[in-house]
Amino acid sequence: MDNTKNADCAYPGVELLPDGTIVTTTYGHWEKGEAPYIVSVRLKLSELDSKAEKLEFLN
Repeated sequence: MDNTKNADCAYPGVELLPDGTIVTTTYGHWEKGEAPYIVSVRLKLSELDSKAEKLEFLN
């Protein structure tokens, strides 16, 4: 995600759940002119690998 303000954002906490799900949570100014808010994302390593394979600089 892109923080729209030069400050007031956090490095995300990352947790690995027993089923292999990765959970990352952070806060920031995700919408220009809006108050900062918290975002949490869950994903599996296989999903991350699939996204990485589609990046042009890796091909």
